[in-house]
Amino acid sequence: MGVTTKDLARICGVSRATITRALYGTGSIREETRQRILDTAKELGYQPDLMARSLVMGKSRMIGAIVVDLRNQYFPKMIDAIEKRTKESSYMLNISLHEDDKEEEKKLIRAMVGYHADGLILNCIN
Repeated sequence: MGVTTKDLARICGVSRATITRALYGTGSIREETRQRILDTAKELGYQPDLMARSLVMGKSRMIGAIVVDLRNQYFPKMIDAIEKRTKESSYMLNISLHEDDKEEEKKLIRAMVGYHADGLILNCIN
């Protein structure tokens, strides 16, 4: 397990709230404190826990795309356009293929719902 905000707070001698303000640019914080926290986080390889953050914020910042396959040139072009738009909006795109299998399609939809995808793009089987 990597470095947590609790670890950063202990190492930097500040509260977790101060760590959060420094990392996400919210609230007021002295510039020297913010820079010290950011430098320490970078030095220690801090990576935010996106699952924990999604629970707190109520958003996964993930869009799911479930398509039949990528052999038809329509789908790669569509996925490319979706990927560009999701990146612009700071979302991740999770692409899954159902290979024209209705049961696999249902399983993938349930998985995306289980991961609390903020949106779902489907290429449904008729």
